[in-house]
Amino acid sequence: MVTSTLRSGTSLLACSAALSLCACAYEVYSPPAHPVPLEAPRALAQGDAAVRIGGGATSAVFGPALLAGTASVHRGFGDGVEASLEGTVARVQGDSAAGTSPFIIAARAGGKLELYGHHLAATAGLGGGDSAGGAFVSPDVGLVLGYDNRYVVPFFSLHGMGSVPVAPKKVDVTMAGDPPGTHVDSPKTTWGAGGSAGVRAPLGDPDQAGVHGGITAGLVLWHLDSDGHDEDFLGPSLSADVVF
Repeated sequence: MVTSTLRSGTSLLACSAALSLCACAYEVYSPPAHPVPLEAPRALAQGDAAVRIGGGATSAVFGPALLAGTASVHRGFGDGVEASLEGTVARVQGDSAAGTSPFIIAARAGGKLELYGHHLAATAGLGGGDSAGGAFVSPDVGLVLGYDNRYVVPFFSLHGMGSVPVAPKKVDVTMAGDPPGTHVDSPKTTWGAGGSAGVRAPLGDPDQAGVHGGITAGLVLWHLDSDGHDEDFLGPSLSADVVF
């Protein structure tokens, strides 16, 4: 739901931003509140808390890059249960003929439940945000499979989301070079499915008392569909966290 003015595929988050040019037609998507679902399956231990900061850039085959930054806090409640609060700020790169705001902001409350040791977990969340296309509400679910160990943790996930516009606004997505008002659309209910693959490098032993953390890197893929228009978005992400 944000706006940029370049072609198709704003990006994983750009889609989350909201606009994309699909099959030579401008389409404004309602964005996900959790556009970068990249995390290992292990939940925090009871009483542990963590702070995570990350960022990334994603795009479709054609279109501007989307730069995004995220910050989140996490808390472990024991029995493989973890809760989190996350905030995201994203900016779509490109020149808008109408001076449309390129920013999206989003917030999300989420949870993780281990299903099989530290190797398999389910995730779910509910969030929302705002952009040039108006406010939106977005739930999400996911399943994460990995091989937990002290050295390098490979993992893979499947995820899905829905995003519903709240009082959507018309967005001028005309790109520089064309007269403002040439391409105007409003966000519509958007559904998404995808997957991610990555690795987490633990820093310290999570089974021992004391401060530890880790670095996570990987790729996230989204397939978005809105009112019969669909697009794929792919991009890298990197984050670091401290557990105390």
